[in-house]
Amino acid sequence: MTLNEMIKEIMDTYDLSVPQFAKKTGLSPTTVRALLTPNWNPHYNTLFAIINAFNIPPAFFFDRELTADTFRLLIVYFSSAPEEQDLIRKTIKSLANESNLKS
Repeated sequence: MTLNEMIKEIMDTYDLSVPQFAKKTGLSPTTVRALLTPNWNPHYNTLFAIINAFNIPPAFFFDRELTADTFRLLIVYFSSAPEEQDLIRKTIKSLANESNLKS
């Protein structure tokens, strides 16, 4: 995924408009619109504002092999409360066990 696709995915996941995303991250709406532009390279402070606002590990922004679905799941997981993360892990483990039983 490209950086602008990742930003679009975050906005779509949380149903955020440009002004809402700007408010959550502390970025200006102009900067957010620039982030949505293909091949735009933001300053590292801009990325850290997003990372901090959504609790996304920085490495995700540099992994171009992530699919949109995987990135969306990771966004939800890392921005969830610890109890919710525990529930997500248990659900995934349960799904994996069911999948193994069917194999």
